[in-house]
Amino acid sequence: GSFSASVVGDGTTTLDIGLAPAVITVAPSTNGAEGGSSTGFVFTRTGSTSGQLTVNFTLGGTASSGDYTASTSVTFYAGNATALAMISPFDDSTSEATETITATISAGGSAYRVGATSTATVNLFDNDAQVISVSKVADAAEGGSAGTLRFTRLGNLTYALNNVGFSLSGSTATSGTDYTSIGSTVS
Repeated sequence: GSFSASVVGDGTTTLDIGLAPAVITVAPSTNGAEGGSSTGFVFTRTGSTSGQLTVNFTLGGTASSGDYTASTSVTFYAGNATALAMISPFDDSTSEATETITATISAGGSAYRVGATSTATVNLFDNDAQVISVSKVADAAEGGSAGTLRFTRLGNLTYALNNVGFSLSGSTATSGTDYTSIGSTVS
């Protein structure tokens, strides 16, 4: 902050004290989900709360702007030390992995200072059906190396996916005779 002093004609002293700008930090609110809950960020200001203050921020992360709608500024009203920036997810029909949205406070010039916690991240969960695919990693060789298959899961990874059934087809090899049975489920 800054201050100045001056002597008034009657001998009294006037002291003008400039307040230091507020310090702004950000934290995640809650995670969000397509077709369900919104998400957001909680911005906090320390210092004077006497006036209204608008804080700008940028959004990044693995989610694209086509996955949600949000503003990139938040307003603290007089007397409030916190402000909430809401993010509304779009509900699409594409099965996607969990994505992230990261808010980063922009420099505020003389209006505010950016605090030590200047970024925060929330998750955006998908609500579409799980997609599981299988691909060959390596061929098997009789009397040699084992074959390898890779199962890939795409979609909301919040919960465990257990006992996914599969079958092998299109091969002249016979399970239990030409190779050791690998079962018919994967977890």
